[in-house]
Amino acid sequence: MKLNIVFSVLFLTQLAWSNPSVLCETNADEKFVQFSQSVIPRQEKTIEVLTWNVYKFKKENSFSDLVSLANKSDIALVQEAVHSQELQTNAAQNVSMDWTFFKSFCRDYGATGVQTGSRFPQVEVEAILAPGLEPVVNTPKVTGFSTVEIHGAKVLLINVHGMNANKGLDFEKHMDQIYEVAKDFQGPIIWAGDFNTWNPVRTAYLNAKAKALNMTVLKPEVDNRKLKLDHIIVRGFKAKSVTILENVVSSDHLPVRAELELSQ
Repeated sequence: MKLNIVFSVLFLTQLAWSNPSVLCETNADEKFVQFSQSVIPRQEKTIEVLTWNVYKFKKENSFSDLVSLANKSDIALVQEAVHSQELQTNAAQNVSMDWTFFKSFCRDYGATGVQTGSRFPQVEVEAILAPGLEPVVNTPKVTGFSTVEIHGAKVLLINVHGMNANKGLDFEKHMDQIYEVAKDFQGPIIWAGDFNTWNPVRTAYLNAKAKALNMTVLKPEVDNRKLKLDHIIVRGFKAKSVTILENVVSSDHLPVRAELELSQ
């Protein structure tokens, strides 16, 4: 697929968007925006799931890398995404997915938050801000919830950017909040993102929440990351493969990809 990306590298790197996000307009109270130009499903038994923190597109080639990776995926869960009219147009034009951007907060370059792309239409969409704020910068984190239908099954997608530079209690409250939303859902779940599990206590707490939801934290075949912050957690799916994409270096996080097959 030929990519018609209109941004220059300098334009992306400086985040100098001339048309900021509609989510940041003076009277805007919307928490998310949905957009697509075309949605083309892959006719495969398995689905490809990608999660990646794109570092607000600060590094060279990060947007073009996201386009390339998303075009090879069925579900793309993006953290530290940025929303502006230019980015929305380019994402819709270059990736045949149904996109939802969930706002965390606004800056002069647009909105930042998490963004979910899916080759299955997203319905029952909700953005929920995490309890508390990150210290010093006083910014919130957001979790995006969407439901989709995959091969006849109603599936809950959870896109998370976990509380980070704070005491562990705030992180635990964030995971508790997600648990409370997910615990009443009866079908398959894909829960993925940048969890900021940078110490064993956080990792253990996340594992306990996943277990309480009867979910499995997927383990990559090879994992050379010093900090294991990004995860894909599933219920109702069998993992055919889980891979860290070490060759993609246009962010401060490496993308994680999983090939999944419905097990129910």
